[in-house]
Amino acid sequence: MQAKKRVAHTSKVSSSPSACKTQKPVIPLKAGGKIPTNLRQKYLDCFVDEYLKICSSDKEAYDKAKAEEETIFSACNMRQSYTNRGSLTLKHLRNQAAAASSPTCSKAAVSGITEAQPTENRLCMDSTNKTKTESLKRKAREFLESSAAANEEPATKKLKPCDMRETAQPVAKDSDSLTLDVLYQLLLPYALSEDQLCKFGFPQPHQSSSTVAAISESGLFKAHPIKQLSDTELQHTCCRCGKLFSMTPDGWYLTKESCIYHYGRLRKARETGEIHSVYSCCQGVSASAGCQVAECHVTSGEQDSVRGGFVTTTAVTDVDSSGICPGVYALDCEMCYTAAGLELTRVTVVDHTLKSTYEALVKPDLPIVDYNTRFSGITVSTLANVITRLEDVQQHLLTLFSADTILIGHSLNSDLVALKLIHSKVVDTSIVFPHPRGLPYRRALRTLAAEILRKIIQENAGGHDSFEDSAVCMELAIWKAKKDLRKQRRRPTSKVK
Repeated sequence: MQAKKRVAHTSKVSSSPSACKTQKPVIPLKAGGKIPTNLRQKYLDCFVDEYLKICSSDKEAYDKAKAEEETIFSACNMRQSYTNRGSLTLKHLRNQAAAASSPTCSKAAVSGITEAQPTENRLCMDSTNKTKTESLKRKAREFLESSAAANEEPATKKLKPCDMRETAQPVAKDSDSLTLDVLYQLLLPYALSEDQLCKFGFPQPHQSSSTVAAISESGLFKAHPIKQLSDTELQHTCCRCGKLFSMTPDGWYLTKESCIYHYGRLRKARETGEIHSVYSCCQGVSASAGCQVAECHVTSGEQDSVRGGFVTTTAVTDVDSSGICPGVYALDCEMCYTAAGLELTRVTVVDHTLKSTYEALVKPDLPIVDYNTRFSGITVSTLANVITRLEDVQQHLLTLFSADTILIGHSLNSDLVALKLIHSKVVDTSIVFPHPRGLPYRRALRTLAAEILRKIIQENAGGHDSFEDSAVCMELAIWKAKKDLRKQRRRPTSKVK
C-alpha cells in the first residue's frame, strides 16, 4: 500500500481586524517633510480600523484607507489643517461604522455610502455649494437672534456636527451671545488708533484734497521701486520673481518674457538634522527654480505715497442721541493684476449675522494681464459680462458705511487701498491676533481659522472665496468679543454692606 504523501501545513490568516494589524499599509519614511510621517501613520491606522468595520474585505479596507490618507495629505500643506481634516474624516468613518453595526443598516449599504461620498466631496469647501452656505448663515442667525430673547438662565444650545464651515469648538451659552449694540461696544477697544493706521499702511486723508489719500510705506511692506529709463520706458521690478522688466507709461509691455516664480513663502524646515529655508508651495529650497510659470511679469502697483481717486466715509450727525448703532461689517476683496498692479475685481461685505449684505464683481479700468486665479478665484468667464466699475462700488459702500461703522478684515489695509476708501474705525484680525514672533510677521487667516474656530478654509483649488474669508473675520471678532464678555462677568464685584 502506497504511503500518503505529506502536505506542508499552510497557516490560515484570520480576516478579523485584530489579526490584520501587521499587514496594514505603511507610510514610507521618505514620503515628504510637510507633515510628520508618524502623524500620517497614526491617522492611516485609524482609517484602516474603521474601514475594516465597514468594508466587505480586508483589501478593500486597506485600499480605501490609503486613498483617504493620501487625498488628505495632498490637499494640506500645514500640520494643523492635516490634523483637522483627519479628525473630521475619522469622525465621519466612525459614524458609518456605528451605523453598520446597527440591525437596520447592512455593511454593504454603508460601504455604498462611502463610495458615493468621496473625500473630495466631504472635505473640499466649494464656494458654489449654496445649500451649505445657506445652512450655516441660517443657523448663525438663529443662534444670535435667540440670545436677545434669552431668559435669565438660558439653556445651552447644541449644534449638530455638519459640514466643515461650522465650528468644531464647544458652542457658547446663549448668555454669551451678543446683540449688535453690545458687539459694537466690545469691539471699539480693538479699533486701530491714528498712529496704527498710519504705521500699517492704511489710506489716510491728505490735506491737498478730499479725493487724495496718503499711504505710509513702512518697513512692514515690501516696496518695488520704479525707475524711469526714458520718457517712453519705465523699469519695474516683478513682485513675484524679482526680475526687472520694462513698460511704457501707458502700460504697454516692452519686456515680453515668462515669469517663473514660487507662489508660497519661505519657511524653516528641519531635514537630516539641519534647518533649511524651503518654499511652502513645493518644498523647494530657497535657491531652487520657480514651480509656477506665468505669461508675463507683474507689478504690485503704485509706489507714490500720495494717490488720487479716493472717497471718504462721512459721519452721521446725532448718532448717539438717535440710539442707532453705526453697524459692524466684515469686508474682503479679491484682486487681479493689470498694468497698474493689483486692481479690485470682487468685493464682499458681511454683517454680524454672517449674511452677505453686498457683493459685486468689478471690471478694472485697465486690461487684466494676470487673473491671479490661485488666490482671487477670478477667471476670464467670471468677468465676461461684468460692467460694474470701482466708482459704482464706492458709491454703494458710502451709503452702507458711516465714519463710525466698524469694519473688520484681515490685513484690511490692502482691501481699502484696492477700494480706494478712507475709513478710520478699523478692526484688523491680523493685529488683534498677533504672531508669536511679533511684527513684521503676521498669522495667516487660514491659521487663525484652524486654531481658534477649528475650521478649514482656503483649501479650494479654484481660489479663495471672499465671502468665506469675510465671514471668518467676523466670526473671529465675535469670538474675541465673547471671550472679553466672559472675562468681565467673571470679575468679582465688591459687596455692599
